[in-house]
Amino acid sequence: MYNSNTAAYTSTKAGAVSDVLKGIVEPDEKASYQISTADKEVWMVQEVLRSNEKNERNYINLNSETKTFDIAATEDDRGGISMNWFYVQHNRVYTGSNQIDVPWTNKELKISYESFRDKTLPGSEEKWTLKISGIKGDKVAAEMLASMYDVSLDQFAPHNWVDFKNQLYPNFYGFNQWNSNVFGIEEVEGNDYYKSTEEYYSSKDYDDLAVIKKDGKEITSWPDFERKTLRGGTGKDVTYFMSNANQMAAPAEIELAKRKDLTGAIGRVEVNKFTPPKIVKDEEANGDGVSDKFDKNNSLNQATIQIRKNFNETAFFLPDLKTDAAGNISFSFTIPEALTEWKFLGLAHTKDMRTAITSNKVVTQKKLMVQPNAPRFMREGDNMEFSTKVSNLTDKALNGTATLQLFDATTMQPVDGLFKNGNPVQSFTAQAGQSAAIKFNIDIPFNYNSALVYRVVARSISPSGGGQGEVSDGEENSLPVLTNRMLVTESITLPMRGEGTQHFSFGKLLNNKSTTLSNHALTVEYTSNPAWYAVQALPYLMEYPYECAEQTFNRYYANALAAWKQRVKNSKRKILRCCLI
Repeated sequence: MYNSNTAAYTSTKAGAVSDVLKGIVEPDEKASYQISTADKEVWMVQEVLRSNEKNERNYINLNSETKTFDIAATEDDRGGISMNWFYVQHNRVYTGSNQIDVPWTNKELKISYESFRDKTLPGSEEKWTLKISGIKGDKVAAEMLASMYDVSLDQFAPHNWVDFKNQLYPNFYGFNQWNSNVFGIEEVEGNDYYKSTEEYYSSKDYDDLAVIKKDGKEITSWPDFERKTLRGGTGKDVTYFMSNANQMAAPAEIELAKRKDLTGAIGRVEVNKFTPPKIVKDEEANGDGVSDKFDKNNSLNQATIQIRKNFNETAFFLPDLKTDAAGNISFSFTIPEALTEWKFLGLAHTKDMRTAITSNKVVTQKKLMVQPNAPRFMREGDNMEFSTKVSNLTDKALNGTATLQLFDATTMQPVDGLFKNGNPVQSFTAQAGQSAAIKFNIDIPFNYNSALVYRVVARSISPSGGGQGEVSDGEENSLPVLTNRMLVTESITLPMRGEGTQHFSFGKLLNNKSTTLSNHALTVEYTSNPAWYAVQALPYLMEYPYECAEQTFNRYYANALAAWKQRVKNSKRKILRCCLI
């Protein structure tokens, strides 16, 4: 430490002040600070404290002036240097301290993105390349932990990887404390006494529901499971009935010129063009009431529409990626098909514990996106509106149709008729950069004992202004259907000794007056040795779910009962042996 400059100090306030002019330095660089005082003939004690205990104590004179000092940093000073001073003037003690930062840059790495896309399509194949180098661009051999997850999970608890460099290479803070009465010196050294904490509060933007404009002629429909005729009048409104079916048919086009009766069934009628009606014979109709020829020719060509099914919340977790000779790390993955924002995290390190952390965001989106607002579960007997949002990210308005299909998750057979999905195809108009809301009315049937798979498909039919081409999107997922009933077990013992016939009665079931009760099953268990039931209970006692007083007593009782049975058995053997003698 040495004095490099002296200047007059014009303040009249008693005491002294110290300011750091250059407080962040690398080894072999000089830190600068200045001390100013308005007092005259000051004899000041100054100390420079280092983590390697190579401390310095100097005595300086100040006389209403400002002096500038330099401190040369070395490699051993990484973590920081502390400077303290004090002096006595007019029976008062004046103290001060400053901190000079010498960061651990020799333990840092630099991560750069050589190949990376922050916007991509759901389900796309991605290949990223990251380059890891030293802080000065030198090549290093490093290993990386890489992961990417749905950023919506941060709503539960924000997730970030902690750079453990601060734990391995802490900052140094040293200070001396002088007592004005005793003038003693007490040195205290510590690590990370002061930590800054930042709280990040994310904002939420809620989309407004767009008003769907209904252009053209409206079509009303309702299910009728008794009738099998399609009737059309000469008016603008079309009324039709569908036959008993599990799946609604695809759109059809008919001519509304004359009143005609059509056999068979059809799911929906759209008045778009004047095309002669398709007459379907009863014997040509399949299980959904629509002929196979009609399905093949007029249904939505879903083979060309991406039906998104993979909604994993973790895109990848790669714990042992290693650099090549050039310091690059390349990896490939298939991004899940959810329309969301993803958070990428990377942690790189070398053998000598040089570390770096990187974070980035990726968005999966399409020009036309269908986003069903499905519930977490359904309950039998409920009536609900299955709502869906169709988003248009193009610069032109999109007109199209959205279709809801329902399937049994076990067999993947259509169950639209069972759920009364009477209007499975609906039109929408989404303005450029806006969304359209669509609702499907469905009824959850009773006694439906399977999960439900829903499939929502949207596609544009005639984009306004042209130039967009046909765009589409689809989503498929499953929902549990919960029952409103609770399984109640009534049991009675059937004790019998020897031969004979006995009558037993379930009084609670015979005298039950419930209007919702339905019998499920009757099970009879019998054994010639009732002790077998105790043996069957032993696995439960051994593999108890949690530790508590009840579980402890049950195990004790089982062991005590087994020991008692063994003593009784041995006693019977002794008695039998005595009788035989």
